[in-house]
Formats: sequence, C-alpha cells, structure tokens
Amino acid sequence: MRATASIQPVRVGKPRLLASCAIAAGLTALALGGPARAQGVAGSGQVVTGPGLSGATISPPGPGAPANTTNVQTTGAQTIINWTPTDTAAAGGAIDFLPTGSTLNFYGTGQYIVLNRFIAIDPLSGAVIPISRQIGLNGTVNSYIGPAGGSTTQGGNIWFYNAGGIIIGRGAAINVGSLVLTSNDIDTTGGLLGPAGEIRFRGAAGSTSAIEIQPGSFIGASNGNPGSSYVALVAPRIIQSGIVSSDGSSALVAAEQADITINNGLFDINVTVGAEGGDAITHTGITGGPAHQQGDTDQSRVYMVAIPKNDAVTMLISGQIGYQDAVVAQTDPDGAVRLSAGYNIVNGEIADTPANATAANIQISDTLFASSVVAHASGSLAAAPVSQLPGPALPAAPPPGQGRVVVQGDGTFIGDASATVSVGNNQAVGASGNFTVISNGVGGQPGSVAVNVNQGGTFAVGGNLALLAAGRPDAVTG
Repeated sequence: MRATASIQPVRVGKPRLLASCAIAAGLTALALGGPARAQGVAGSGQVVTGPGLSGATISPPGPGAPANTTNVQTTGAQTIINWTPTDTAAAGGAIDFLPTGSTLNFYGTGQYIVLNRFIAIDPLSGAVIPISRQIGLNGTVNSYIGPAGGSTTQGGNIWFYNAGGIIIGRGAAINVGSLVLTSNDIDTTGGLLGPAGEIRFRGAAGSTSAIEIQPGSFIGASNGNPGSSYVALVAPRIIQSGIVSSDGSSALVAAEQADITINNGLFDINVTVGAEGGDAITHTGITGGPAHQQGDTDQSRVYMVAIPKNDAVTMLISGQIGYQDAVVAQTDPDGAVRLSAGYNIVNGEIADTPANATAANIQISDTLFASSVVAHASGSLAAAPVSQLPGPALPAAPPPGQGRVVVQGDGTFIGDASATVSVGNNQAVGASGNFTVISNGVGGQPGSVAVNVNQGGTFAVGGNLALLAAGRPDAVTG
C-alpha cells in the first residue's frame, strides 16, 4: 500500500516567519543527520547517539542525481537509525516505507554496519513504541563503500528491524554487502555485536510476525570478498518466495530469540526461545549464490532453522536451494545446505542434541537442491513431489523443482520419529551422489524409515542408497 498524506488547509498570518523557521529547522536536521524528511523514503530518520556509535547524514540526492532517492552517509563502523514512517496508523496493510521507484542508498568506510529500526512515537507521551504492522520495502536498497554519490563499489552490512515484520515486495531489489531482515529486536548493549561477535536477536514473547520475500523480488549480497557476505532472515515466521543470492552464506531462522555468530561463512545459530507452533518457514523461491572453487577461505552454505517453543513447528520446503553452478556444487566440500527442524547449528553443522523435546517437522515437496544437503527433523521428515514432471514442449521454463526432489550431490534425510520418501507417477526423486534416509526413534519409541516408489515414478541414485533405522537412546529421556 502506498503511503499518502492529505494537504492541510492553508493558515494565514506570519507566513514568512513560519516558512523561514521551517527551512532553518530542516537545514539543521540535515546537518545533524536527523530528523530529516527526504525524497525516497516515506518517513524521517533520526540517528541514534551513544557510546561506540557513529553518526550519519541523511539527505536527498544532490544536483543531477535521480529523484526519489534518500542517501545515508555513515561516519564510522556502527550506526543506528530510528526511522519513523509517514503512515503509522494502528490498522491496515503494510506501511509503504520505500515505494516502488524509490531508492535508499547507504555509504560508508570498510565493512560498516547500519541498523535501521522502524518505530512510532506515542502522540501523548512522546515515548518510542514498536510498529505492529509490516514495513514494505518495494523500491531499491543499495549499499556502497565510499562517499555518497561517488562510489559504485558494493559493500557494507545493512540491517532492518521492525517488530511487525518486513515485506520485500514484487519488483523490489536489495543490493548490499550483507543483509539482516528481522522482526526480533536486536540487543545493542556494548555495540551491535556481542562479546563473541554474535548478533543478539531478542524478540517479543508470543510474536508471530513475519519476514516475507515476495515473488519477483531480489536480494543480492556481495562485498567483493568471495564467500564472506551473508543474508540472515530471523523472525517467528519466514516466507521466502523470491530470489536470495549471497556470495557467502544465507540463514533463515524461525525463532523469537537467538544468537547468530558468523565465522568464515560457517554459522553458529543458538536459538534460546523458539517460535510459536505452526508453519514457521515456508520456502518456495530460490536461495543460494554463486559457486566457489575448492580452497576458498570462506565457506558458503544455506541454513534453515526452525525451533519450536511450546507447540510443534513445521518447515515447508520447495523451490531451489544451493549453488547456482551444479557442476561445482557436486565436488565443492565448502558448499552445503543444512535444514534443521528442532536442532541448533554449531560451527556450520546440525547439533547432535535437539534444542528441546517439542517436535519439529520438515516437509519437502518439489525441490532442486543444487548442493549436497542434510535435513534433520526432531519430529517427522517427509519428502515427496506434489506436481508432475514438465512435458517436453512448454512455452516457458518450468519451476526448477517441478515434479521432483533432486539433490545435485549427496542427500541425507533424517526424521527422528519417522523419515519417508515417496515417488508418484510421472515424478522423480534421487541424487547424483549418495542418498541416505535415517530414523532412529524419539521419546523411547522406535523410528520408521520408508522409501515408496509407485508405478511410473523414478527413483535414481548415482552413489549408494542407505536406509537406516538402528535405534538409539533418546537424547531427552535416555
């Protein structure tokens, strides 16, 4: 929804004095970096001051620059900006903070971080309050290394937080060094990063706010250092239907509170408070990035983590996940996909012990895994195409996973309670490498493994096929 504002009736009396005061106030605000209402965004920004925080200047474009643009020039390593959108009504759809055709540019030195927080001001008390509606980013967001208007080198770490969630609209484009989108407040005690370099997400209890990437939108993270960029989507609900491409690692984390540490592309994801029950992650888009050669310093992975709070959560997976170059993906040990329902991530791998005893499930439908994958659910895991394989003559390219669940590399699928792989007529499941299905039981009950191939279906494995239901002591009850 595009934000609008009605024109107030003109008042008579002392117009020149009022106009001159307004101009002076506006110039002062621009010089101090806020609050300043500028072209591009539908709102005003206030730069937060405090120990360890740097300043910034928020301004419209200079002479000759495109209209409908807001530029943010940072002066140091860590900056916080409180944005107050024009539309802060209590009800309605998403607030169109960055309308279609508008641009928000960030500039800074080195791998600077800018935390953009969306807030409202209580009209009676003047207190800062969170916004309960989604914020819409429907235009273009860019971040550069260098001075405003004079640099085209992509870089910088841009974070957006809104308690009511964030929606990246159709046609929107985000081109930054690294990106965080979250509906969970970020602890900034002692700086934007914790003592161990972790990002500290501290969401509100009971929240079901969502980060939503709509079809036709694009997120690209690259800073010129292959493998070192990141994209992190953190909220109780995540819907990814667009394109997310990171020259490094990407993480979709469904939780209320979590700590995320990034080390050479390997994530530590420690969820301390899980998400409310239901469909916590829904992935139908494309998430991955460019392939890297063996021996690159930084590793590129795709992580999806859904941890339950009190009731079971489910991860719904389809689309395409992994490297864009399947040939390299099959042989590059640095690239991988980790789908974890109920388990945290430790040094890039799924932990050995579930986060709690509440079940978390994974349902995989029409999916192309363009890298080796490990999927582990503390509850049940089910993998089965739902569509039919595309015919030989189509007017347009079909979705990458239509009618199949295929791994370009090794595929390991684990469901503690049960793990089932099913193939129907005119459908295909398999892997170019090894294919392993595991269920060792949970809660003192034995696990169950099944691979079902119906007539007319194709199940093909280039390496070894293993079905394992060995049984093991329960991690919680023993």
